[in-house]
Amino acid sequence: MRSSVDYLTLKAESATLLNLFLFTLSYKFVDIRKLVDCPTGKEQSYTSFGDRWIIVSFILLEKILVAIANLLKMFNTMRAKIWGVSQETYAPKVKCRDWRIEVGKNLNLGDHNEFIYYGALTIMASTLAYEVLSVIQTVVNNCWKMNLLKCYDFWNDFQGKPTTQAFAFQNTAKDPNVIIVAFRGSSEIGDWLVDFNVSWYNIEGIGHIHDGFMQALGLQQDTDWPKELPPRPDNRQFAYYTLRQLLRDIAKESDNARFIITGHSLGGALAILFVTILAFHGEFALLKKLQAVYTFGQPRAGDRRFAQFMDNLTKK
Repeated sequence: MRSSVDYLTLKAESATLLNLFLFTLSYKFVDIRKLVDCPTGKEQSYTSFGDRWIIVSFILLEKILVAIANLLKMFNTMRAKIWGVSQETYAPKVKCRDWRIEVGKNLNLGDHNEFIYYGALTIMASTLAYEVLSVIQTVVNNCWKMNLLKCYDFWNDFQGKPTTQAFAFQNTAKDPNVIIVAFRGSSEIGDWLVDFNVSWYNIEGIGHIHDGFMQALGLQQDTDWPKELPPRPDNRQFAYYTLRQLLRDIAKESDNARFIITGHSLGGALAILFVTILAFHGEFALLKKLQAVYTFGQPRAGDRRFAQFMDNLTKK
């Protein structure tokens, strides 16, 4: 049982088609806990026809996406065995002119010019996040003349596999004090499973937040959001905790360090929620070093209370 005050998690894997059909007819025909997980006593909140229709529709959608993902995996395996075609994705040849950042090239950074320059840089970084490791390395180190710190493939405790990718780099070309973290957006069916997961999660004093995004960021199945993650025997890395430690280490080494977080689509939602959980954990030393958050095509991450919380946070 999760420890959040309030939440709703769809149980697509365990829900059967018969359960979904009966639940559509009437909530009395099937135990709602076969379809969703929620705090004890909240079950009656989801018995109206509208709520039941939403639950059934999105569980069916998740099942369809999982089936498609399994078919693609099977096809790739068969193709490799029959035709000897490797399942590996080969990196395209990098042309630096395709990754050039013209905006800010001849600008003296400061206030408005800096905003324009980092807007352009984060657009490119959010795009680059979709590429394979070798491309990211070549573009950051050779084309941009910056310092790639690390690329990550983070674990999702609820899907039981890595679903979240990000990379961090240092702007040694313009200002070595600036560290940029770029989250990758939706590019695989596993990412769409995160996007279309309409489960939600409530944080007291913050608001209701998209549970699929929280899971991708590093939400823990049994302990939710502990401030410090207990040691795990499997040594899995989770996006929030790993990146927070990276920024902590950098902040200790440099008083002048500044951080920029960015991402496109799903990556934009993760960028915003990363800052949210920093605030939730009282990481104000890191937040004071946060220069900006640039998101592009970002989906809605939470309700109006969440939006107001973030608005108040930026004003502080």
